[in-house]
Amino acid sequence: MDTRTINNTQEAYHELITKVTVPLAVAVAVLLCSLLATLVLVADYQTSIAQSSQIKLAGGALTLRKKQIEKAVVDYSSWNQAVDHTDSRDLAWIDEEIGRPIFQNFSFDMTFVIAADGSTIYSMIEGNRSDHEAGKVLGSGLKELLAKARAAGHGAVSGLIAADGKPAIVAIAPIQVSTPDAQPAQDPDLLVFVNIIDEAMLREICDVYLLSDLKLVFLKPQDAPFVELTSPHDDAIGFLTWDGVRPGDALLQTSVPVWVFIGFTFALLSAAILRQARSTARMIAESEAQAKHDPLTGLPNRLLLFERLDAKTRKRLSYGPGFAVAYLDLDGFKPINDRYGHDAGDEVLRVIARRIRQTIDQDDCLARIGGDEFALILGGSSDRAEIATIAHAIISAVEHPILIKDVIPIMVSITIGVALAPEDGTDPLTLLRKADIALYEGKNGGKRQVRFYEDERKKEAISSPTQETRQRIHKFPPAAKV
Repeated sequence: MDTRTINNTQEAYHELITKVTVPLAVAVAVLLCSLLATLVLVADYQTSIAQSSQIKLAGGALTLRKKQIEKAVVDYSSWNQAVDHTDSRDLAWIDEEIGRPIFQNFSFDMTFVIAADGSTIYSMIEGNRSDHEAGKVLGSGLKELLAKARAAGHGAVSGLIAADGKPAIVAIAPIQVSTPDAQPAQDPDLLVFVNIIDEAMLREICDVYLLSDLKLVFLKPQDAPFVELTSPHDDAIGFLTWDGVRPGDALLQTSVPVWVFIGFTFALLSAAILRQARSTARMIAESEAQAKHDPLTGLPNRLLLFERLDAKTRKRLSYGPGFAVAYLDLDGFKPINDRYGHDAGDEVLRVIARRIRQTIDQDDCLARIGGDEFALILGGSSDRAEIATIAHAIISAVEHPILIKDVIPIMVSITIGVALAPEDGTDPLTLLRKADIALYEGKNGGKRQVRFYEDERKKEAISSPTQETRQRIHKFPPAAKV
């Protein structure tokens, strides 16, 4: 993680506390009363800042989960075989290739295929085929999400609605081929994934974001931090609440006894306040950093990637240069997990992340967005030859053998899809989507290659590394040990 960002946040917060407490030290005559009042105010402020940060973390966790479900529903809905078998109403194929894998691999609770007239073609609930209509299982708000999905024409829409009386994240996408030259189908069937906010999801959020005793309630909490869950009608369908951290209480417990003897220990008390402030600032900064970084590789996660990409696009609209967004996906990674275990797979991901970071510039942003997928923001230029040079250097760096257990050499490759700003757009979601499309074409075209996003006016693929690429490759020794 970026320790420089954590330290800057800590120092800014510590400076604020210093500006409040130091002037009070001058007024010795009113020291006892003013110091106690200041301690109470600082304690309340610390608690408010800490709980506001946790509210952002909880909201960010739900947003990230929505993006993951949207990505899954888009991947399956744009699958050519899914389009063909859905059109032919091959429910057995849908059951084996979509319904059951989605439940087993992603733990999504429900899968539906809904026709243009609103009828349910296919229904799977908790891993079992069902005859239930989606409209009877899912509460109000489903019709609005279905209408939005049809109006959008492509991509996914998501929202919160009630499913079996519990809040659930619902993502919907039209079942149609998603390629640059494909025309949106008229009234396509819709694929619906549902992930209920249940105990398992709450435990996962609690473990990752350190929200103590996270639970779902249906009455608005009065004395605890919470995130309101609202339906497309803006109706509250539940609240996520937890035991909020209260660093201010710890400050008071430490400081009030000392305050009684303030006449004798004023200097010691001032030092204790500053130490407590620094400790609290560090906790807040580390908590924010943890929420925005991948715990396995230490890279930025999807949430931080979107923040940096949004900042990059805003800067570009104002005065900045062009830049590139790349979508990277490892080739041949799954057999490593299957053969050598997930520990070996995790170590391979860490090595790959380290190699890519060594290949790119310090100001470029590399993020892990799930599984064996990465995203990369290459700033400062949108020159295709320069971007291709870097991308081929990444491919060559990744393909160097990796030794598992110091004796077993394994190799993986990587395919890269690239979108350029402003040529392919300036919206973050548009650039990521087009980079993903380019990656998809690269996968279909033979993998281990760089593919730029193509439209009807340009058709281009970079297929060979330059001399600069080969120079970048020299920094990686053969058969590097993990």
